[in-house]
Amino acid sequence: MMKKRTDVFDYGQQRTCPTCSNIFSGKFCNRCGEKVIDQRERSIRHFLAEIVNAFTFLDGKFPRSIKTVLVSPGKLSFDVVRGIKIPYMKPVSLFFVANFLYFLFPLFEAFNTSLNSQLKYQQYSEWVQQLVDRKIENRGITFSEFELRYNESSTSKAKLMLVVVVFLFSIVLSVINFSRNAYYADHLTVSFEFMAYTLLFTTISLSVLLVLVVRLGVIFETDLTWILYDEKLLLLPLIFVFTLYFLYRMQVKFYTSKWWIAAVKALLLFFGFTLVVTVYRFILFFVTFWTI
Repeated sequence: MMKKRTDVFDYGQQRTCPTCSNIFSGKFCNRCGEKVIDQRERSIRHFLAEIVNAFTFLDGKFPRSIKTVLVSPGKLSFDVVRGIKIPYMKPVSLFFVANFLYFLFPLFEAFNTSLNSQLKYQQYSEWVQQLVDRKIENRGITFSEFELRYNESSTSKAKLMLVVVVFLFSIVLSVINFSRNAYYADHLTVSFEFMAYTLLFTTISLSVLLVLVVRLGVIFETDLTWILYDEKLLLLPLIFVFTLYFLYRMQVKFYTSKWWIAAVKALLLFFGFTLVVTVYRFILFFVTFWTI
């Protein structure tokens, strides 16, 4: 364990802020918040420590935040909107970290929807097929060439467009939990927390767990590949349960609903979220299709 350095900073000395020229004492300017640079912070040791913190979140906020989101859904947003921000990552920051991890380790197709999925498994697939056939004919290319271009473009655009799901779902939250005393920004905060949970747990963690189960099946000479290829048998029911768990607990904690009201609203929110994902996939297809 590293020995903690003795704090030798002179808190009583008056300093002039290099940013706003305000005269102050202490480590931070009381006008603009600029921090006084400690000479030790310019050392290579400190620089390397900052890099480690940036990539592993060892400052404690990341692990504390994801633990709160998992164990007590809605508490992170509940605390943040009431001014308790120091212990946690902001829900929007947590979402973008989760978004990065999701596209870094894509095991199952959830939000990055391939052309094959758009053509076969969406409610609007028949319309998509007509557009694709027409574009392939007009350009004089093969379906394989078009599919390759589409999937590459869709993957890159999905990384940027996933935030659309957050804003769409925040509208669903604001409608189902309508109150004249509520701010839209509060619903948006909850939506960012929900999407961070969805990416980190019901998508990444669940996918990793199922892959490990299949690998264990190989070791014990048991064929469990159906877990990965037939989503309706296990994956989708688990996603339903985990999503409903968050939505119910979030309704109780953040919106302070009674248990039976929370249960009803959680179901409504789940179906609202499935509609949002369908709309998102349609928008993703439209944007990708017209830019390749």
